[in-house]
Amino acid sequence: MPSFINNYQKTVWTKQLQKSYATVQQGFKLMMAQEEVDSIDSTHAFQALKTYGCARLDGETMSNCTEFYNNLKKYFAITYIDDTYGNQKSSAKIYLADGSYIFGYRFWGTSRGATNSEIKRFGDFWIDVNGDKKPNEKGRDRFYFIVSQTGDVYAGGSKQSSLALYGDETTMYWKTNVHYANHCYGKGFNNTTCAGRVLEKGKMDY
Repeated sequence: MPSFINNYQKTVWTKQLQKSYATVQQGFKLMMAQEEVDSIDSTHAFQALKTYGCARLDGETMSNCTEFYNNLKKYFAITYIDDTYGNQKSSAKIYLADGSYIFGYRFWGTSRGATNSEIKRFGDFWIDVNGDKKPNEKGRDRFYFIVSQTGDVYAGGSKQSSLALYGDETTMYWKTNVHYANHCYGKGFNNTTCAGRVLEKGKMDY
């Protein structure tokens, strides 16, 4: 019975991940379409970050978020933003109507990452696909993503995320990097590649 329950829960997390991925992708794409721009840094939300970004991550806090949040609300079904003044850690959360929330986020008005890559990163973030429900663990219900200049959202561990961060398709790709392939979930492991693995395989097999 415990094995059955565990496998069932993995299936639930996988479906929630697929749904969350589609939701954020749709939001950024809608933003660009409605504002009729070809690059995400031309949208009002990211124009507001040209001088100073919006980051809520341990070790990197940028407080220029108010205008960014206001523009984000036009394209995402946001129910609540838990970001009190002076919050300097990844405890800040953007709650979405589907029950998930975005946290540990960094968004910028200029690209960051590999300068030789055709994919330009304008933000990265974590999604807890079932919100405040447990286990709140990376690789189970928490997954890492980046957003590019085209509004496309790429899962951590995908070839595209590797291109954006390292300029090649292999360094962060879960299938070609042995460390990432064998160590997705667990204490001390690099959990940033789990989303790419689960979405590509269509299941959580770890």
